[in-house]
Amino acid sequence: MRSLFVPLPLLFLAPRPGRTVAIGAIFLRAFRDGPIFSDADVRFVQVVASLTAQALRNAHRYERLEQRQQETGEALRRMELERVALLSFLRRLLAAFGEREGAWAEGLLPRASSEELDRLVGVAMAVIQEEAKGR
Repeated sequence: MRSLFVPLPLLFLAPRPGRTVAIGAIFLRAFRDGPIFSDADVRFVQVVASLTAQALRNAHRYERLEQRQQETGEALRRMELERVALLSFLRRLLAAFGEREGAWAEGLLPRASSEELDRLVGVAMAVIQEEAKGR
């Protein structure tokens, strides 16, 4: 049985200007006794190929962006867990230290030192709040 199609040479489409790599090729076949492809047919196939190539590039970009967002989300989650672990450790350390007799003898500090400690705590909390806004 003879084929109804006559293979034509592979049609290589030139990459878009500024592109150096072709990402695919289109094979065209015609009926044995049918008309050959016109210049308009070839231009049409080139347009379809160009649009298809752009769609493939966009899909690739979307996948890369999605992967980066997932990696960023995982990194933020790890950072949050590290922060929670650090705060839990400090809370437990201070609680254990505070259970010792005389550990919180702040009454021995001069009033100016106590006020300065309160001021420094306020400054530290303000910095932490501002840093949290920048995330």
